[in-house]
Amino acid sequence: MFGEKPIIGETTISVSKGRRLVMPSFTYAEPNDQLGLMFGLGRVAPELAVRDSLNRTRIVIMQLQEFEEKIAILQNHLTELRNNGQIDYLRYIDLQRIIYGMIAISYEKVNELRKIEIPENPIKTLNISDSVYAVGEEKRLILYPTKEQYLSTKKSNL
Repeated sequence: MFGEKPIIGETTISVSKGRRLVMPSFTYAEPNDQLGLMFGLGRVAPELAVRDSLNRTRIVIMQLQEFEEKIAILQNHLTELRNNGQIDYLRYIDLQRIIYGMIAISYEKVNELRKIEIPENPIKTLNISDSVYAVGEEKRLILYPTKEQYLSTKKSNL
């Protein structure tokens, strides 16, 4: 099962014309595993950009349960901001749309060939053509457009 054991490893993965990619063996993905794909908030909603995993430079793949927990945390944070008067009602509604429209880009089921489909929005935004660089991170798989972008991000986080 995806993420059942620590996801450790790095590799380049081909992306088909149909936006499908084979899950690397080091993810332990199996057919019918349900995954959440997160492609984050970035500058659109700085109030909610509370975690590095919510930026627009990569796609984060995680177990569906963890994905739903992250959405709940963001919703709670949003409600707190509203209740404390830090944002008005209209911004609250806008941010809810962002949470459920931009972050929750996809719920995917691993098919019998251990493939998943990546939605078109992050493919276009990240300018992904025929491959991505995949990095295991505990219970998640992080997809970068290129290995160079991963190394640049890694270097800037030191």
